[in-house]
Amino acid sequence: VEAILETMELDRESIRARSDELLGELGLSSLSSSYADQLSGGESRRLEIARSLARDPKHLLLDEPFSGIAPKAVEDIQTMVVELRDRGIGILITDHNVRETL
Repeated sequence: VEAILETMELDRESIRARSDELLGELGLSSLSSSYADQLSGGESRRLEIARSLARDPKHLLLDEPFSGIAPKAVEDIQTMVVELRDRGIGILITDHNVRETL
């Protein structure tokens, strides 16, 4: 997340604060010192979304966000998608499983 924020010409303190905010928002605060390859499928997916949100996008494209993750993680991602939509972020999802996507 911080690598994305470093492209925005923010000072170190602002980068750390925004990164902590995003990780907290997506339930990843306790994993902030973990390497990405140590995360579960659902945690990795949430990290991907956090990186996407770092630049305050108006829209997100999620390509098969529910594939390869546990059912509980699918529920968590679905909840996150609804929350992002409610915040006014446009979301386009491509997926083979229509039931999970809706």
